[in-house]
Amino acid sequence: MVVASALTSPPPWGGKGYECYAFRSYAMREFTFSDLNRSSGDILDRALSEPVGLRKRGKRKIVMVPSEAWDRLSRLDEGHQAHWVDQAPEEDLENLMAGFQELIDAGEHAE
Repeated sequence: MVVASALTSPPPWGGKGYECYAFRSYAMREFTFSDLNRSSGDILDRALSEPVGLRKRGKRKIVMVPSEAWDRLSRLDEGHQAHWVDQAPEEDLENLMAGFQELIDAGEHAE
């Protein structure tokens, strides 16, 4: 299972996802490098419409996604920065805590 951080939008490659709190998760079809050698046309056709993982010796080594999906995923990171909690700007910490509180409140109202 691959988790994409698309908060409210459908998966960038089309298809269906399953709601999981604030994130959506999507099943990804995986193949071995040997499969790619035997059926490259079929696997590449699939990769034109959805993410495809390639495994070597049991470990995922490559993920292929349609170019439109890559473009959208690449834009998600524009203007974002990562910080250690103890070094984060106060405004970011306040936003983080407010977001956590919203999740807690939503969980309390769902019960």
